[in-house]
Amino acid sequence: AEYDISGFEFLASEYTYDGEMHYPKLSGKMPVGADGIALEYYFSRGATRVSDGVVTSEIVFRTNSKNYRLPERVYSSVKILPKGINVVWGNTQISYNGNIQTPAATSDECLIAVSGGEIDVGKYVATASSESADYYVINEKISYEIIKAANSFTAVVDEAVSYEGQAPSIGFSSRFGEINY
Repeated sequence: AEYDISGFEFLASEYTYDGEMHYPKLSGKMPVGADGIALEYYFSRGATRVSDGVVTSEIVFRTNSKNYRLPERVYSSVKILPKGINVVWGNTQISYNGNIQTPAATSDECLIAVSGGEIDVGKYVATASSESADYYVINEKISYEIIKAANSFTAVVDEAVSYEGQAPSIGFSSRFGEINY
């Protein structure tokens, strides 16, 4: 006998990344023969990661019934979509230090890269992106500001010249810029 396979189909399916293996979805019910033995199936392939792309899976049928023939194999596809995540942004007011700077961005799910770094004092926008194709950042942009740094000054006394009534030589240094005095 032939199983009546008109009551089900395997649908091309998309799932959001969760680290699990996924397969095409079954719509409907698998038939049960007059002898009470159900038609069963298994998948040749599934998808776990976004990088798997669209995976075509062969659906192979099997049964323990000696009274029914197996239907022909069918094919369907499955695809994994990236999961949206929110990053935690660090301080958005950063003191000037002479180097390219951006606010820090972190996530529990994956490593985060931040672009849009600047050197000079001003207001800017930074962009966070996931370093894994399995995730995308929902709150990807943030405004930040590089503010003027507090400068520090140091007096440098050269006491080696303080003999025979001459005053010691005193100089100054600063963390940023030159000092005129």
